[in-house]
Amino acid sequence: MLIDFFINLIITIYFYLFLFLAAIINTILAIPLKLFSLKCNLVHLLLVQTGKFLLFISGCRIQIKKEFIPLQEKNYLIISNHQSMFDILVINKILGNMEYRWIVKSSLFKLPFLGILMYLAGYISVDRKNKYKAYKSIQRAIKILRENSSIIIFPEGTRSTRDEILPFKSGSIKIAFSTGADILPVVLKNTLYVKPRKSFMVNPMPIKAKILKPVKIKGKHYSSQRKILNALHQKVSNVYKNEMS
Repeated sequence: MLIDFFINLIITIYFYLFLFLAAIINTILAIPLKLFSLKCNLVHLLLVQTGKFLLFISGCRIQIKKEFIPLQEKNYLIISNHQSMFDILVINKILGNMEYRWIVKSSLFKLPFLGILMYLAGYISVDRKNKYKAYKSIQRAIKILRENSSIIIFPEGTRSTRDEILPFKSGSIKIAFSTGADILPVVLKNTLYVKPRKSFMVNPMPIKAKILKPVKIKGKHYSSQRKILNALHQKVSNVYKNEMS
């Protein structure tokens, strides 16, 4: 209906207007925050709170189910399916004030303001076209996961443009095996339709999210990486198809 289109258009304008202003203001705030504390968590928390407010402005509401409540004092390798920029906002919402760092494709670090913010927040840039740089990024993620905080990665490697889960790439599982960290799967539904890949519009609708029980890696042999990766993909796909309709 025409009225629905205009409502969505107004929501979209407000969403991008706040996104633009927040990027500038957060950059101004983030530099002294980083200087005040050598740790990156203050800047990260600033981005998390901004993401929560963006989600509120979008008109989307989150339906959360939890098989497991993550422990604040424990570091996880967090994986999630990926269909939209809203995946990041939703994960920021459902993980609360957990300390974690994102693994982000390198091209996003070139964006004005956002690139600076992600750098100051300690997020990890990965260039999948350059094997050596990708290897160095994985090594940095391993170091952070061992010492400082949880790591979040989209194991599909790119956004899915259809209502399905793409195959998982092996880089994510290597991080878990190198650290012994538990893998914490998160499944998201409907973000594909909130902000389609080639669309400017924001379409408010309920978004479903489920935190699954963590997968234990400690004690597993490296030879079982592919088996565990396939089992994880199967689990996430089954939940996505059968439990979140």
